[in-house]
Amino acid sequence: MKKYLFVVTTALVFLVGSCDITPENGNINVKVVVTAKDTPIVLNTGVYNYGAQRVRFKFETIRFYFSNIRLKDSEGGEILLGSDDNVKLIRWGEEEITAFKISVPPGEFSGFTIGCGLTPEINSVNPDDYEPGHPLANDRNMYWGMASKYIFLKVEGFADTTGTLSGPFDCPIVYHIGLDENYYEAKFDASQFSVVEKGETDLTLKFDIWKLWKGEYDINVRETPLNMTLDDPETAHKLMDNFADGWVIIE
Repeated sequence: MKKYLFVVTTALVFLVGSCDITPENGNINVKVVVTAKDTPIVLNTGVYNYGAQRVRFKFETIRFYFSNIRLKDSEGGEILLGSDDNVKLIRWGEEEITAFKISVPPGEFSGFTIGCGLTPEINSVNPDDYEPGHPLANDRNMYWGMASKYIFLKVEGFADTTGTLSGPFDCPIVYHIGLDENYYEAKFDASQFSVVEKGETDLTLKFDIWKLWKGEYDINVRETPLNMTLDDPETAHKLMDNFADGWVIIE
């Protein structure tokens, strides 16, 4: 997957009728699901067998950022969302429903792009400038003070790496992936959908957690249970690339 560190968006001019009345936006309701294969992950209590490597997991934290969301119109132009819609912190399993809403002009769309992580511009902001509860605020616990940057992807838990699928969960799993060079994008170029004025359109995005270790790159959990980005930059790149590549739309 290509990395996009700088994004140039196309300026779009919408022509309305002779009355110069601008149509009101519609909403896209995006539901996010994180699974172990096809089973939604339950934090702390759920047990999940990764058969490909014979490792069992209990997950305690799965958090990540989406940003720089763009829609592709029917003519191939891109619409960049407003700043209020363009940074999403997903805290899987910590809320009853993991979803977000984006407001867009009505029209026909042929795809969209979601940034996995934060663009360099957003990654350089100061979390003290945001009120508690904002995705970029300090109380979200996603800021690296030591690097003055944000954590893009945080996965924490414990694993049974004995290979028996019945051993103790005594191997900590900690992935804190960040830094500008680990910003990747998930593209959905063949996704056809429409948004009507004041209407609601539903989309569901799914990530199978096993794709974190088996995607464009194969990563051995036993050899790499921990990654804090700076300690192993190469594996951090691979994990984030797999993460961006693993997203799919489900009906």
